[in-house]
Amino acid sequence: MIRPDEIFKIGYVARVHGLAGEVDFVFTDDVFDRAETDCLFLMLDGLPVPFFIDSYRFKNGSTAIMKFDEIDTVERAQTLCGADVYFPLADVPERDEAPLTWNYLTGFLVEDVATGVIGTVDYVDDRNANLLLSVRREDGGEVLLPFHEDFLAAIDEKARRITLKLPEGLLNLNN
Repeated sequence: MIRPDEIFKIGYVARVHGLAGEVDFVFTDDVFDRAETDCLFLMLDGLPVPFFIDSYRFKNGSTAIMKFDEIDTVERAQTLCGADVYFPLADVPERDEAPLTWNYLTGFLVEDVATGVIGTVDYVDDRNANLLLSVRREDGGEVLLPFHEDFLAAIDEKARRITLKLPEGLLNLNN
């Protein structure tokens, strides 16, 4: 059984695509630009379940049409809809110096120097000049945090961990 610290979230299954068991997979991480794997993990009933990739093709910049082995009907594909999709850390090569998108931070654990673990990056909002991290707390809530070099204490790519030094009271603004 794979442990939660051996996988990271890269997106979710949005809907069934066609009649042959394909699904629309919305990805929130650019891992497919950097790595390959034969197997993805879907979170079903709170457990990471391995699914082997039969084929996939990109539909647009944030969606791929995914076909998993042994999922060959609309009914079977519908059971996957809404499931979060995870990528095995073991299949991610060491990062080279190629430029990355902000989506690379998706799945990183975020902690504050003073308060400890905050949650996991769900997505990065880069639509404005000020980057925001949407962080999913362990209780299911969401907190938006500014991602600015003044607040960045450390980043550990191997452990997929961001340590911030947030101004006092910032976390309380989201309540």
